[in-house]
Amino acid sequence: SGDIVNQAFTAVCQRAVWALQGKTNQLGTLSGAGFDEASFESTVAVSSLPFYGTVKAMVRYLDGKADEALVAADAWQLPPGMFFHGENALYRTLSALDLARQASDEKRAKLLERVEAEVRTIERWAQSAPDNHAHRLALVQAELAAFQGQQEHARDLYGRAMHLAPQ
Repeated sequence: SGDIVNQAFTAVCQRAVWALQGKTNQLGTLSGAGFDEASFESTVAVSSLPFYGTVKAMVRYLDGKADEALVAADAWQLPPGMFFHGENALYRTLSALDLARQASDEKRAKLLERVEAEVRTIERWAQSAPDNHAHRLALVQAELAAFQGQQEHARDLYGRAMHLAPQ
């Protein structure tokens, strides 16, 4: 009983920590020790699913599963004004860039269009709330520069992202 939405948010945060600590069934999953992703997705309050999808995208991306990360990030429409939009955009962008590296020319072009649109969004956010988004912008710009073969520029942007990231 109680506030089921905040309980779901708390459960997802706990699962994310455990996944990052290697305490789930395997790297890149939230499932394990009394938690099953599929069961959670089918029973949790619908309003909790966009945050869950963002966290699922993070653990999948960090496990090198960019395709699954992008699916998770896109699975549920994000409600306006929620705190996790920046994280969702970050993992959508990083995942799309990773997928573009191996994609056919046609698919690569579509993924890069998506990346550029995401970067423009993150740029707007970084202008209005630099403490929250400037480090994300620098990171996605670094990844894009690396993708484009601009290694020195990418190194500078990675350094900027580290400098700007909250401690």
